[in-house]
Amino acid sequence: MPFSPSGLQSTCTAKSYGTSGRVECTFSTDLNRSKDNFVIQRYDFKAGLPPDRVITCIWTAVGLRCQGEPSYRLDHQVSSKVVVEIPKITKKHEGRYYCYGIPSESDQAEVCELRITDNAETLYLVIGILTGILVTVAVTAAVWFLLYRKRKRKANRLRNDRQGLRACNGLIAAAR
Repeated sequence: MPFSPSGLQSTCTAKSYGTSGRVECTFSTDLNRSKDNFVIQRYDFKAGLPPDRVITCIWTAVGLRCQGEPSYRLDHQVSSKVVVEIPKITKKHEGRYYCYGIPSESDQAEVCELRITDNAETLYLVIGILTGILVTVAVTAAVWFLLYRKRKRKANRLRNDRQGLRACNGLIAAAR
């Protein structure tokens, strides 16, 4: 685990799944017992902007006080693990995340990367697959219907031919 001047070591993992995601920080000590302050920061590696603090947590006389961006939700069950949920993930959440104790420098913390697949691409893929399935079902139903009608017409034609033959045989028999 990377060491920080606050004495805390940390690792980080980040995942996106479906329309949500999470950043999970593991510290070398139980923060609930040590009362170490901590920060979770995000760096947008595509835009090259300075890091922004996702969550900043400070222990006070009344307990843990955290401030953060509204699109992130901290699980307040703080121990050696700190979990930040991202209920509605978007491309703006993509980037490198750092977890570190205060005072510290974020460049001394382990980095984890959150990458998000484009939801529009996924949506278009699903729509394409569903369209393919619907077209296949429609074509199959149309072919089945046409074959059914053809068989029914053939059966009706045979029945009509038999009735016509009976009628002709009846006329021939009557004429004799």
